[in-house]
Amino acid sequence: MTDGKKQPFLSFWGGNSGAPQQQEQQATSEPPFKWPNMFEESKEMMEASILIYALTDLRALWRMGKLSAGDQQLLALPLNPADAMTAVSNNLDALKATFGETGVDYYTSSFSAIQDSLRHQSVDPETGETVLESTQLVAFDDENTQTELVYGIAVNTVRKRITVGFRGSVTVTDFVVDASAVLVERANPIEGQRGNIGIHYGFHDYLYGSKKSTGENKCERIMVELVELLKQYPGFKVYSTGHSLGAALSTIFAFEAASDPRMPKPVSCINIASPKVGSMSFRRAFQSLEHTQQLRCLRIANHKDIVTLLPDRGSLSCIYIMCCQSNVYRHVGMELKLYSATKMSLSKTAESKSYFRIFFRDWRRQVKNSAIMVLSLPFVCCCRVDFLKYHGCDEYMERIVGNCRELEYQTLNGLYEKEDLETSAD
Repeated sequence: MTDGKKQPFLSFWGGNSGAPQQQEQQATSEPPFKWPNMFEESKEMMEASILIYALTDLRALWRMGKLSAGDQQLLALPLNPADAMTAVSNNLDALKATFGETGVDYYTSSFSAIQDSLRHQSVDPETGETVLESTQLVAFDDENTQTELVYGIAVNTVRKRITVGFRGSVTVTDFVVDASAVLVERANPIEGQRGNIGIHYGFHDYLYGSKKSTGENKCERIMVELVELLKQYPGFKVYSTGHSLGAALSTIFAFEAASDPRMPKPVSCINIASPKVGSMSFRRAFQSLEHTQQLRCLRIANHKDIVTLLPDRGSLSCIYIMCCQSNVYRHVGMELKLYSATKMSLSKTAESKSYFRIFFRDWRRQVKNSAIMVLSLPFVCCCRVDFLKYHGCDEYMERIVGNCRELEYQTLNGLYEKEDLETSAD
């Protein structure tokens, strides 16, 4: 465990290469981990988030006996995504009857794009050889999809990556969880740091609440599964991802994993359309893990996606912001803001410790966010503007792909090296 002091990012991330040079790699002949560029990480994690939605739907049909007999075995674990794509193609009528023509068109087009991406990923960058079945889903928990979080764990042997993906909001329970704005205090898991951190009650309960069938919580279960997988795949990195509710859960889980001495560092979180998950105490604890190179996080947000502005407590109350700073929700990590398929910006979360500076910055930003939401409400109610469009996976994917040229020249590690990076006030 490193001490709480900032370390020079440039030396940790491996100079201009953007690849960390961990001590254990320097002490052995093991080659340094090759980090993808920002476009690759963003697109691949977006694809993983889409797969979580699709596989949950497919497995639900499997349990109901609606898939053709020859395809039921394809959804057993471990699962190659290509086999899941075959199951989709073989069961289009059953899928259309359940999800409609539009839903099936979305899934088939998404699966087609993911299949192309997997072919690209299956080429080992070091040898140039094609690696068959480079990506496999090795765990998937969807036993109680209506009342509990859904997650999957995939291993990519080319990227040397183990990815934990969380499903976003689908059920009534999911939306109730999202709507909660209550903070719950939890002990800070970082060694050497005292006090509690504030986390969104609904997200906290989903991740740390006891599982009905076993009594253990999902976070503990995932950690146990990761420890076993890391024994099989030494030198692999741990990623977490998700869209919407899944993005919030992936953020909290990445924080927990980065605090665990059993996990290889840094842990990476690439999330999409995340609401805010915690208070200032959570942000400061999160940033301490970033400063000590144990955690790296990219938060992807579409312009006009209202979900990324929530929860929003006291937007119209200057007094609330002044007196209840500890209860104001905060974003964490580096932000990739997507304004369109041709325009984007990059920024980092603020680190100011000055109470008055935080207050004035919050007041200005909160007034702006409040105005956006208040002015949007009549259009949402009248259904004249589809604001859900800006929150959808397809819109996010379109904007990520559209900005590929600029993103290909960026790395997340490189952002952590930039001292002059623009600061986000959220």
